[in-house]
Amino acid sequence: MAQELDGVVAVIGIESPIYADPDWRADDLDELARYYVEGVRQHQAKGPYSLLGWSHGGLIAVAMAHQLRQDGQDVDFIGLVDVAAEIPAQSSVSPTSKDEEVDIAEMLNEIKDPRWDTDGLDAPDIAIMRQAAEVIRHQDALVHGYRIPRLDVPLTVWWASESLPRPKEQLDWSRHTTRGVRVKGEIDTDHKTIIRHTKLMTSLRAEFLTAREYRLPADHDGSQDMLRREQEPASEIIQAPTARLV
Repeated sequence: MAQELDGVVAVIGIESPIYADPDWRADDLDELARYYVEGVRQHQAKGPYSLLGWSHGGLIAVAMAHQLRQDGQDVDFIGLVDVAAEIPAQSSVSPTSKDEEVDIAEMLNEIKDPRWDTDGLDAPDIAIMRQAAEVIRHQDALVHGYRIPRLDVPLTVWWASESLPRPKEQLDWSRHTTRGVRVKGEIDTDHKTIIRHTKLMTSLRAEFLTAREYRLPADHDGSQDMLRREQEPASEIIQAPTARLV
């Protein structure tokens, strides 16, 4: 994604702290989001911020935006890539297996990436996959205890066609913002591959190129949006897909 958007926006990718510290855990999604917000603000101290999230990463981006707004910072864009607007009551991820081979097999089955071949995995690969499986399980547990806040930031949504149809309540992001929702459409792919799809990259590139000239400012009092021209694009903070691998 950073390569595709090179020259258009500055991209900051965010990785789970578990990769650096295997014992790190958050008590809830807000604590994880706060960790990410602090990391982002080390690179860019003040807004406006633009956030993008895929799958569970979308909910993390929403939690980050909520905290940034509470901190008095401007958030002018939240992009949600195949992110349900209602969280299922139960986790879809199986509990931690005591069998390492089962853990790895489940990860490979979810990723479905031909570059990963079970026969070709060496010890470092297995360690990374095992850690990635734990990241997914941890974030899945946090997500299923999370109540989505109501934001004052506009939302932009992309759906994977194979994720549809969904129940209406999972599609309705308008409940969670006072600033409106733009659905950019469906991309003919599945949930696992949409984040790498060329059509998504093209759409994002066009989105941020347009934002170079015209951007919706944060509208704190809820009045009608005004357009302003920017001389230079703001740095864009991208919630990387490392938050969720499927």
